[in-house]
Amino acid sequence: MNTSSEAQTKNGQLTVSNLRTSNSGGGSTLLTFNTERPWRFVQLSTGASTALGLQDLAGGKSFKIVDVDDNETIVFHPGNGTVSATAFYESSDRLKQNIKKISPSIYLLK
Repeated sequence: MNTSSEAQTKNGQLTVSNLRTSNSGGGSTLLTFNTERPWRFVQLSTGASTALGLQDLAGGKSFKIVDVDDNETIVFHPGNGTVSATAFYESSDRLKQNIKKISPSIYLLK
């Protein structure tokens, strides 16, 4: 097992049964996907307010959740702060006020 703190590069397939990162602190990169348009998981804040962020490192890209048939079910648009989905199930009056139907099958969460 390589426990070095140096960057490691592997071309081709890599199988990992247990991946851990020891970076900590607000703004720390936990995992980076160096694809054509890179993304990273980042720690946001510290202590009780710590959260996990997914950040588009290229700018202007959306994060899409797709179903088994590759249909977009939820799309996050970081550039304009909106979320679109094929359906929202309203569980509160406050949520109902923030949902706008933009087509027969697409809703926008304002």
